[in-house]
Amino acid sequence: MATGLASALIGQGLQMRHLRLAAALQESGQVSLAAEQIGLTQPAASRMLGELETILGVPFCTRGPRGVLLTPVGEVFAERARRILIELDTANEELALVARGEQGRVRVGAVTAASISIVAPVLEELTASHPGIRTEISVGTSEALAQQLLEGAIDFALCRIPDRMEARLFEARQLKHERISIIAHSDHPLADRVVPERDLAGERWVMQPQGTPLRRAVDRHFMGQGLEPPNVVTATTSLLIHVAMVTRSRAIAAVASDVKDLLVADRLGPLGIREIRLAVHPLVPPFSLLRLRGHQLLPVAELAYERIYAQATGG
Repeated sequence: MATGLASALIGQGLQMRHLRLAAALQESGQVSLAAEQIGLTQPAASRMLGELETILGVPFCTRGPRGVLLTPVGEVFAERARRILIELDTANEELALVARGEQGRVRVGAVTAASISIVAPVLEELTASHPGIRTEISVGTSEALAQQLLEGAIDFALCRIPDRMEARLFEARQLKHERISIIAHSDHPLADRVVPERDLAGERWVMQPQGTPLRRAVDRHFMGQGLEPPNVVTATTSLLIHVAMVTRSRAIAAVASDVKDLLVADRLGPLGIREIRLAVHPLVPPFSLLRLRGHQLLPVAELAYERIYAQATGG
């Protein structure tokens, strides 16, 4: 927003051509040379100088046998004009890079598994090949991510459309089901074993909160075999809390299989996490690549969107 003084100057007719003339006069010290620099005749430049002095309300310069000498006000104004022109040139260059998808910011939302297996690898490669790109990843539940998308806090998201939201608000590219795996610490007696679900009935579980897709899928899986839903002692959306509870206690946790693969392989460090294998993995309904319907992404975000879709679909 323009300041009071800037608004006053603009209101009195200050234009870009006046800024260019002021900067050219500071550099050259002669009206004829300044006129040549900005593509004007000398009479036109003299008239424009008169306009500038009328706008400022004070003399911009004094004329002498060797050219013009800027007044103190003229020096201050010309220096500011020079800086403004440099900033505008820089902005123009940056806008051109953004328009070509070579610079800018991408804000992606994703559920935990998708953030690890899809989003992170794509954005790592994208920032390596395009050093001018900056990325932000927001990890959360589908409910939270869809809300962020509606509020414009993220450009697109890998999640599910919450039941309470109207599907027509989004453009959705359906991706894949998520398999669910059970993890435990390596010293748990069931670690690295294939067990029937009934053997997990007495275990203490860490899982996502009631109503989340993963929690519903696990509950349905157990109830479909005539068993009670798992005894969830800690409900959290935080993967760090899942890991902390599993590594520090006898608790077990249900996580997406992509997350399990990362943890079991110790790619985050020697956590000592192992899988408790089930004969049949519970499945979470497919998530989608969501964007707001009718909303045009900036080129850099569109580039990331298409690459993430290709990664998710094996394209």
